[in-house]
Amino acid sequence: MDKLLRVFLGMSVFLSMITYTYNADSSNVFLARMTLSDIFGGMSIVLFFLGKWNKGFDLRRIPKEYYITFGMLIFISSSIITSLSKKETVKEMLILFYLVIYSYVLFDVYKKRIFELFRIIALTCLCFSMVAIYDLIAVNLNWFTVFPNPSKIVGGSSFRYFGQAANYAFTMLCVLIPYYLSEIAKYGSAEDKRIYTGAIVATLLLMFSTGRISVLISFFISVLFYVVLFFRDHKKEIFTFFGVVVVFLVLVFLFFPDIIENTILRFQLRISNRIEGHLGSEFFVDNIKGALQAFMDNPILGSGLGAFVGVYSIYEIHGTYFKIVGETGLVGVVGYLFFLGMFLKLCLKIKTLFFKYFFPFLFGSIMCWGYNYHLRKKEFWLFFTVVLILNYLQKNEKETKI
Repeated sequence: MDKLLRVFLGMSVFLSMITYTYNADSSNVFLARMTLSDIFGGMSIVLFFLGKWNKGFDLRRIPKEYYITFGMLIFISSSIITSLSKKETVKEMLILFYLVIYSYVLFDVYKKRIFELFRIIALTCLCFSMVAIYDLIAVNLNWFTVFPNPSKIVGGSSFRYFGQAANYAFTMLCVLIPYYLSEIAKYGSAEDKRIYTGAIVATLLLMFSTGRISVLISFFISVLFYVVLFFRDHKKEIFTFFGVVVVFLVLVFLFFPDIIENTILRFQLRISNRIEGHLGSEFFVDNIKGALQAFMDNPILGSGLGAFVGVYSIYEIHGTYFKIVGETGLVGVVGYLFFLGMFLKLCLKIKTLFFKYFFPFLFGSIMCWGYNYHLRKKEFWLFFTVVLILNYLQKNEKETKI
């Protein structure tokens, strides 16, 4: 049972970079939202609790952080009372409860197998990032592509939307880069070094190929912070990183100029050359205005999680902070702040070498969540689980290399 559970969980992580669903437009939450990763994740949860049922399940063994997390879910679930679409709010809450339970199962299974979990994450990023880069090249050269109908100007062919690919890549880099610097470079085998180096480079290329401005800005802020803190100690890694970026951009500019032009245009519309009335320039401002209006209409419980679309806008609220404000009101804000405070405290409690390199990327992540909604993303809960496991190891293991 335990071995089968690990196989299913490993597959759920490995397939997490494929976000296609049976019918994204379906009103059925399972048909619209369930991915291949979720099928294996769901089976893993069933196997896990069947095993616990047979052995006896002690609620006291669940880390207190998960009780705080479930408390947050209860707080934001209260928005269903005033929800403008109770069906949509129920859908959103089902997704969040599933992701938190999934995170707990991951934690319990891998809390003493952290190296195995990192290896699965690295292999996932390496394989699917390489496929995404290949598909981007192939579709421009009229070659065979692995995934159907990839875009010619943005990467991320295994994802339904290029924004999903950017967020996933950035979040996993925030885990993989500190891990590589803290453990693998000193203690890992030659094979480990190749896997993690390849995974980081491939994921970087995937992230840049999406042209997702909010993610790229957050990442470069993280890198700038990292350079300021560690330039003396890691000159080689820093110059290698910038070298990879420059070579990649030159090659793309020479062979696929449309990708560069699209990224520059997106940056101009959002930052340097905003055009009044243009969706690319006005979207985020309108998004914030809509969120604040939803809050003003119902400051206690908001418009209902997921119920903003179709009433205040044809688009959902992108940023986590404004989404919580507009859709869950003051009650949801309180719940989320307790959760965020707990998570940041967990991060700050990591005293091992990992945190030294993780801190700049944590700072970038907090900024990124201001534009991107992270609670509904599986990669965030992988990120959360890793932090929780590192805290567990710090408390319970006499020595850890990480």
